[in-house]
Amino acid sequence: MRGQTNQPAWRTLLDYIRPFQTALLAGGLLSLVTAATGLALPLAVRQLITRLAGSGGITGLLVLMSVLVLANAAVGAGGTFLLERTVSTHGQLLTADKLYAELAATQLLANTDHRP
Repeated sequence: MRGQTNQPAWRTLLDYIRPFQTALLAGGLLSLVTAATGLALPLAVRQLITRLAGSGGITGLLVLMSVLVLANAAVGAGGTFLLERTVSTHGQLLTADKLYAELAATQLLANTDHRP
């Protein structure tokens, strides 16, 4: 499909992404999980402060906070590794010059001088 001048620019970009879609989706999902654990940690800290001011037990919250920190680190590292491995393994297939040539052929960049 590459090289067709009548296809839209988004189709050209999709053609480049297609071989890597599984790794990109997995990396994106891991990034979302990392963000969720990072956002849950302040909520656990707030609950811990509330319990410290009152008379509740804090052991469960300390365990929860530890699990959140470890999960955030592990999932974040896994997602980063996956995405960086995908780029380093397959990055040579997609160079800026090749992509620019494909997009210029679709007339998206035909009137620009912004060559990388």
